[in-house]
Amino acid sequence: MDTMFASFLSAGSISWLYNSERVMTFPLGVFGVAIATVVLPHLSKKHATKSQEEYGKILVWGVQCVFLIGVPASVLLMYSGVPILTTLLNYGHFTQFDVLMTQEALMAYAIGIPFMMVVKILAAGFYARQNIKTPVKIGVVALVFNVLMNFLLIHSLKHAGLALASSLATVLNTTVLAWLLLRSKILPSNGWLKFFVRLLLANAIMLGFLWFLQSTNNEWF
Repeated sequence: MDTMFASFLSAGSISWLYNSERVMTFPLGVFGVAIATVVLPHLSKKHATKSQEEYGKILVWGVQCVFLIGVPASVLLMYSGVPILTTLLNYGHFTQFDVLMTQEALMAYAIGIPFMMVVKILAAGFYARQNIKTPVKIGVVALVFNVLMNFLLIHSLKHAGLALASSLATVLNTTVLAWLLLRSKILPSNGWLKFFVRLLLANAIMLGFLWFLQSTNNEWF
């Protein structure tokens, strides 16, 4: 659908979206999918043995793992998009302007990276309990929300608005799944504040490190 919307924009929009998505899905595919694949059979086993407490601990472990990877990946791609994209793509017909336009979409996609990872873990929390319908229904709602946001954001933000719409739809999907798991006491609610404070502090230090070391865009070009 994003490609369909992008086809109504200026030439190059589809390419900018495609390339930014490829970079964005690297941490998602290497880490997010891998951790979800590991978590699901363990959750199924604990559900079969009716070990509710252990079930919750594994779910928390999975969510925290993907946040520990997803948040710094998001920060890195948002702040260092030009160096990464210049190194990977800036040759042949892919100009410096194309790099900058792709960076805009990458920054919008990067907002959703942690949530795209977490949603796979939370969905596994339903699948292991033989509840397939709930994540699918919420996914359909998120899809409709994505299309609506495409209509709202495409005029002001162009191709970056389409990427942002995808990220916002994933945030919605993750939020609803997490709320349902917390409400049903499947996902423990304690300990999250301390975890997120430490996570944000660590990433703030990393961002400062990147800011101190990074050269200007012109130097990379």
